[in-house]
Amino acid sequence: MDDVIAINIFPNPANIYINVQSEHTIDKVDIIDETGSLQKTVSVNNTQKAINLEGMTSGHYILIIHSNGQLAKRKIVLIE
Repeated sequence: MDDVIAINIFPNPANIYINVQSEHTIDKVDIIDETGSLQKTVSVNNTQKAINLEGMTSGHYILIIHSNGQLAKRKIVLIE
């Protein structure tokens, strides 16, 4: 369910990387583009992770953050 876990995403908008931070362990992060296609999956297994966005096209993306069997969704903007 969305917004069950507290998640901080910064910077947003981003250009080369984003930081995903939570009080709970983050298992993985899926990055979905505007068409609904999975662009990247990053394994985390920590409470904070810097995710490299290099090579991804500018635009709007949805992050699906998996943590302890729960999900949170956040929007990010990727700029050049």
